[in-house]
Amino acid sequence: MTISRSDDRVAISEMIYTYAEAVDILGCHPARPGKDDPALLQAAALFQRCMTHDAAVQLYFEGSAAEPT
Repeated sequence: MTISRSDDRVAISEMIYTYAEAVDILGCHPARPGKDDPALLQAAALFQRCMTHDAAVQLYFEGSAAEPT
C-alpha cells in the first residue's frame, strides 16, 4: 500500500509561500522610525494563515537608518 502525501506537500508549499509573502511585504515597505507600519497588518494576516492560533512571532528588523529593533 502506497501512501500519497501530495496533499501534504501542496499544503506545506502554500504555507512556505505565504510566510515568504509576509516577509516580502515587510521588507518592501519600510516604515519610518516612530511611525505606524501600514504593511504590518497585511503581513500579520498572512503570518496568521500559516501558523497555529497560539503561535508567537518575534520579528527582528535591521536597516541602514537606525539600530535594529
